[in-house]
Amino acid sequence: MLVHTWHKSGSSLCSLPAALLLLALAIAQPALPIVAAAAKTPVILIPGDGGSQVEARLDGKPWVPHYWCSKTTKDYFPIWLNLELLTYFTIDCFVDNFRLHFDNVTNISHNAPNVSIRVPNYGDTAAVEYFDVSRISASAYFSGLVAALTKQLGYTRNVSVRGVPFDFRRSPPDLDVENFDSNLLQLIESTCRDNGNRPALLVAHSYGNIMALRFLQHQSADWKRRHIRALLAVGAPLGGA
Repeated sequence: MLVHTWHKSGSSLCSLPAALLLLALAIAQPALPIVAAAAKTPVILIPGDGGSQVEARLDGKPWVPHYWCSKTTKDYFPIWLNLELLTYFTIDCFVDNFRLHFDNVTNISHNAPNVSIRVPNYGDTAAVEYFDVSRISASAYFSGLVAALTKQLGYTRNVSVRGVPFDFRRSPPDLDVENFDSNLLQLIESTCRDNGNRPALLVAHSYGNIMALRFLQHQSADWKRRHIRALLAVGAPLGGA
């Protein structure tokens, strides 16, 4: 089942009305009260463009745009969203580290030379609750929904409510290389098992709906019947963008 809702451009998921969340859970659990001590319908959050925390490591870059830009780092560091990198003096360093190179032959994009990119905390809601690891209020994303689920409906972070961060810079062909489909399939199956084999409610926002829909189209009807209760599509550009 698809539940589709639109919201104002630029509005935060934190302001999504509680009634909408209750409606989605009511659809997902038609035979049970919304709040119950028994196993709950698991909720899996799929963020939109810019909605996942991203880390980078510099491995001896051959060139940097300014002398103050680092060529090497000892370990991974937060690159998105990291407000410290968006200042007048560091913005060019950020852009050079975060850009992609597109291969016209393979139609696959690659990271900038000698830059490694990873998306941390797969399956963890922390990676999608806030854009910035500092958790400043201005970077709040799915935090309001997760708070409503855990405090009002008795859900548990990383057990009955999960997050699906991904490298939002990439298009579906690139994400195939990054094993998006296989990782999401494994996460859904393990989350369903941990919650009494109840099918999951997917809550996707914006670009995340493109990824969710594409993923579902590649799964068998039997798999979806056993693992997916519904897709709650928030601000979905399903007509194209």
